Parts: sequence; structure tokens; C-alpha cells
Amino acid sequence: MVELIKCEINKVKTLKSLVLAFIIPLFMTLLGLINIYRGIVETKDLWDAVYNQTLILYSALILPLSITIIIALQWRVEYKHNNIINLCSSPIKLKNIYISKILTTLIIVFINFLILIGLLLIFSKILIPKESFRLYIIYAPLIAFVCSIPFICLQHIFSMSFRNFILSISVGILISFSGFILSHTTIGILNPSTYIVCGSFVGVAKYDILKLSPITFPYTDLLVLVVPILSAILYCIGASIFNGREF
Repeated sequence: MVELIKCEINKVKTLKSLVLAFIIPLFMTLLGLINIYRGIVETKDLWDAVYNQTLILYSALILPLSITIIIALQWRVEYKHNNIINLCSSPIKLKNIYISKILTTLIIVFINFLILIGLLLIFSKILIPKESFRLYIIYAPLIAFVCSIPFICLQHIFSMSFRNFILSISVGILISFSGFILSHTTIGILNPSTYIVCGSFVGVAKYDILKLSPITFPYTDLLVLVVPILSAILYCIGASIFNGREF
């Protein structure tokens, strides 16, 4: 399995567009700081302000879109020049190939979150050195990472099923934008992309943005059950489709 993951990483690391996935955390952190100094958020706790302004858009929309593109690129590499046929005709078990792709995505997303956490800590300590450290700066993004697993499994199903790169991207964009709109509503739980932003604000204070009401997530308590169950179901569905599909 380790060798399969190394092989997957070697495939995607040559893609120049993947570099953007690691630049985005820096951009979102800087954007959050700019919003604070513009006075968009009124709060005396700068730690909360920095975190809120960085994560609210990043985890609700930017990260789901990035995940969509990353997964679509993973499968595009296989479908290009029909490499998928050679892959599936190899002696390696298909279920191992499929799970290696999911694990590769998880590694990329995890590194993305680590970069984000590191940037938040660096900028916060530089700008607000006298205030006490907030532990959620570390644990909330990690919860968001775990909550991203169902969406990752879902996107692998779509990207595997659609040989057309644009079609798989379009489906992911539709899911991501609908999740962004529905994330603070009760029906948001029906869209796995909303779990990411919900998880990223576990135990975090939410402040008014542009004098709007604070965003809340009514299904937060349900995620402890929904995330593992849905992840297992979506993985089994994807693995079953991959095993039975004729490429």
C-alpha cells in the first residue's frame, strides 16, 4: 500500500496546478488579516478574529473546490492515454488501487491543513504576541480534516465515473457552491461539503461579519455519527463501482 501511495504521489506531484493547493492557505490567511484591519470584524479577541476571517471562506468554499480539482486531476492522469486500462490489468488488487487514491488525496489535504495551521500560528504570534494561545487553532482544522473524508470519497466516485474532466469538475463545483449556501441550514447535512466548514468551527466563537448574524451550524452534534458512517458507505460504493467497472 505504501508503494502504491508513493506511485500516486509521483503522478500528481508533476501537475503544476497542484501547487495552487498549497498556496491557497497563505492567500486565505493574508485575506483574513486584511479583513481584520479593514474593520469588517469587530472583536476584542484578535485570535478569534484571525481564525474566523481565514477559515469562514476557506473551509466553506475554497477547500471543497480545491479537493474537487485535486481528485479530478488524479483520475485525469489515469484516463489520459488510457493508462487506467494498464493499471487495472496489473496484478495489484483493484480495491488497493482505489484506496491508495483516496489516501493520497487525504495526505494532500492534511498537508494543506498543516500549512494553514502553521501560517495561523506564525501570523498570530507576530501580530498579537501578548494574548494567550487558542488551542482551537490546532484542533479545529484537524476536525475539519476528518470531516472532509465523506466529501473526498464522494468526489472520487464522480471523478472515477466521469471520464470527462470538465464534467467531474462541474459536479464538484455544483456540490461545493450549494454546500456554501446551505452550510448554516438544517438541510446542509445532506451535502458532505458542508461538514468541512462545520468541523472547522467546533469550539470556535463566531463574530458578526459586515453586521450580519453569526453563522451557526445546527447539525454539528450529528457529525460524530454521520462522518464515519457516510465515509464507510461512500468508500464501499466507490470500491464496488471500481471493481466492477469495465474501462
